[in-house]
Amino acid sequence: MGRNHKRSKKEELEARGYKPIREIAKIAEVEKSTIHYYAKLGLIPKPVKVSKQMAYYPPETVENVKIIKHLQKRYLPLKEIKRILKNSSNISEVLERVDKGILNGSSTERSADLKINLPAGVIEKLKKIGLIKTGKNSIEQEILQVIEKMNRAGLNESNGFHISFLKNYVDVCKKLVELEFSEFNSRVMGKLPPEKIIELAKSGIEETSELIKLTHKRLLLEKLKELSSEIKVRSEYK
Repeated sequence: MGRNHKRSKKEELEARGYKPIREIAKIAEVEKSTIHYYAKLGLIPKPVKVSKQMAYYPPETVENVKIIKHLQKRYLPLKEIKRILKNSSNISEVLERVDKGILNGSSTERSADLKINLPAGVIEKLKKIGLIKTGKNSIEQEILQVIEKMNRAGLNESNGFHISFLKNYVDVCKKLVELEFSEFNSRVMGKLPPEKIIELAKSGIEETSELIKLTHKRLLLEKLKELSSEIKVRSEYK
């Protein structure tokens, strides 16, 4: 008589369709770093550890990764994709809406949903300086939301904060992007297949954007602290 064989955790997961990251990456046609990144952001379920060096992902991971890549091709930011996946029970319906342009900003439904309320002429001025082009895609809608918040906070033309100044942001960002791509190309061009280069570049967009935002915030706070000290010194000498 054969002995009863107690299945290991790895065997149990494999029986349920779980796969190691190398298989997920191969089937989904992405880099392993992309899967790690998606899991870190909460776009896909975290894997189950079977050892210090091995983890298994649930069977739906491959489909989820493909859906995320499909949505990214529509230039949706990962934060928006996460919101869509979290609030959508019917993924096939979501993809259909994306392909029809409803979720990528080409529909008035999305614009109405965000309820942008800016003074007359502001959007045209923003287009003129190059901060937005159409004002309809998801990223540009987010930009308009930020401008609206600035306007409500008092950072508006009635207080001397002219939209023309925002062109400085456009110019600085253009130079930064050129610098980033020059450095990136020097590192990977000719060393990786073209599709892998694009994949690698896309995977870093959210992280580098967050880094730039936090660095800018830190520098602004440092300047504000200097200004506060200067004002205090001046008031003492009056």
